[in-house]
Amino acid sequence: MSGSEALFKKAKFYSIKPLGYAKRNSLVENYIKYSHSDTNYIEDMLVRVRDTFDKLTIVLGNKLIPPCPVFVLTIIHSLDYTPLNLNETSYGYCYQTLIHLALSNSGVRKDHIDSFVNFITELAFQMFKKDSTSVSEIEFESFYNQYRTKFWAPSFDTLNDRLLRSKVIKNEYGEYQFGYIYILYFLAAKKIAEIIDKEEGKAIINSLLENLHIERNANILVFATHHTKSEKFIEEAIFAAMTPFESISPITLDKGCHYNKLLQEVVREIKNDVIEMRDPTHERKKQMIANDRLECAKAREDPDCQDVENNIHLRPFLQAFRSIEIVGQIIRNRKGSLETDTLKDMISELYYTGFRMISHLGELIRKCKEDLAQEIEEKLKEKDSTSDIERKVYRLLEFVSLQACLSIFTKLIQNIGVKELHEVFNDVADHINTPAAHLVSFSINSYYDKLNIKELEKLAKEFKDNIVAIQILRSRVKAYIYNNHVDYRLKQKIGSCLNMDVPAKMGRLIS
Repeated sequence: MSGSEALFKKAKFYSIKPLGYAKRNSLVENYIKYSHSDTNYIEDMLVRVRDTFDKLTIVLGNKLIPPCPVFVLTIIHSLDYTPLNLNETSYGYCYQTLIHLALSNSGVRKDHIDSFVNFITELAFQMFKKDSTSVSEIEFESFYNQYRTKFWAPSFDTLNDRLLRSKVIKNEYGEYQFGYIYILYFLAAKKIAEIIDKEEGKAIINSLLENLHIERNANILVFATHHTKSEKFIEEAIFAAMTPFESISPITLDKGCHYNKLLQEVVREIKNDVIEMRDPTHERKKQMIANDRLECAKAREDPDCQDVENNIHLRPFLQAFRSIEIVGQIIRNRKGSLETDTLKDMISELYYTGFRMISHLGELIRKCKEDLAQEIEEKLKEKDSTSDIERKVYRLLEFVSLQACLSIFTKLIQNIGVKELHEVFNDVADHINTPAAHLVSFSINSYYDKLNIKELEKLAKEFKDNIVAIQILRSRVKAYIYNNHVDYRLKQKIGSCLNMDVPAKMGRLIS
């Protein structure tokens, strides 16, 4: 045994685990608390924390970047100090910052950063075209030699050393691959955006959109939104959002709507007529802890990603969900440069996509009701009558239907919500003119901005004879109150507007 091996024989090595929701939220709180002394803690802190946390969540993506402290802090800092020459609504600069920072810390000179980025961009595109996430040592050196025939690059030893030290690239068992999958996707998308108006680029975009149920394709297209302003790309992304359920009639949640009828009995059983006195800060912490538990449960139970992607029944839902994410990113990135009418058309199509998904789910649930009731009846050991079994099964399916509706509404809210487009969302709701559209627009505006009491009064009046719509409206209002510091007099106005009880001001806080 060598001296160095003996020295480290008894050493223990540790690694920092990725942060869960609660710890991420705590880190955001502390960052804002200590870096923004002008923030009024009671009134403004919660809003600022939520806004930063939501943006951080978008940048991290679905496990694209491990939420380790160094990454989280770098992203928060990037969000806080957006370079003036970058689009403020695009999060592309956050990924760019992470890559540049890694290269700089590995000893790459500032005037060589662009050359290194160009090299790894071309490498990422090469891997993408080969549908691979790694290359052998021989392939890597061959790629370098070929690259040098077209672009300047430092010596192979220098480039290899700096990339490995930066951990942008790693070499495991003789295979070169990107240190984090987001780097591969981000850089491949960068190259695709550069050739998006050429035949090769158009063919790639079409292929990605046609196979949007595959997670890799969806992630690359989301990253492409940060790199391109191509009108053609926008049109194709919108078309992809429309395709999966284009033949399905969207829900309206009017009293005559089939989905409204499906939900009527279950919403009658939901006690939703009291606004409790809760501390928003405690509520947020509780929600973060609940999210962590849910994430742990999903990690234990989630099926293999490929199994989900290959499921023909789930494929249209995956495609629709991912289309909403892509078009939502375009709206966020381009809200200041797209014409208002174009924004309205895009948002309308996303609303209809969500409403068609809900409608299709309702039809599936309706068809399986009787079959499921019969199957459960055969397996139950209890001596329930057939009618009791049917009633229980139907109520369960109605509850599932309600949760599906609210989940898709939440998907729309989280992916296309933008504070500055308050009036645009209202105009879209007025144009579609259904309770479903008004509920989504109201939910977006009250989440990203302050609740407008006049808009609430208008909706409450419109929905007074629609039990489903009024109960969903109550839920959205309670979510707003429980997650924001709301003046007691405003709570009373809200309670009066929706016929909800508000406890006395000195009542005990429920946490």
